[in-house]
Amino acid sequence: MRTLDPVAGRKSLPMSARDIADVEALRASEEQRAALGHLTGLDVAGEVSESLVLRTVFELGLQAFHASLEEAGYAAIAEGYDSAAEKRAARRRRPEWADES
Repeated sequence: MRTLDPVAGRKSLPMSARDIADVEALRASEEQRAALGHLTGLDVAGEVSESLVLRTVFELGLQAFHASLEEAGYAAIAEGYDSAAEKRAARRRRPEWADES
């Protein structure tokens, strides 16, 4: 597997000198590429192109972004949850089996 989805287009990406050095370091290090592949599920073993490394880093960033959104959503749900009120309501409800004869 080279990418998660078929490529639909190519975009330019402004990069600093440090960004370029980081991408080159990722391309040169088998261990770093293996870690990226493990985290993203993309196959980045062996010799890889600069665009594949950028795609992998992009996928990893998207995963972190979605995880952050999910965490914020769960926090909002938890903020509105009143455990004591739920327990009081459960105690007041008549059990379903109570009407069985």
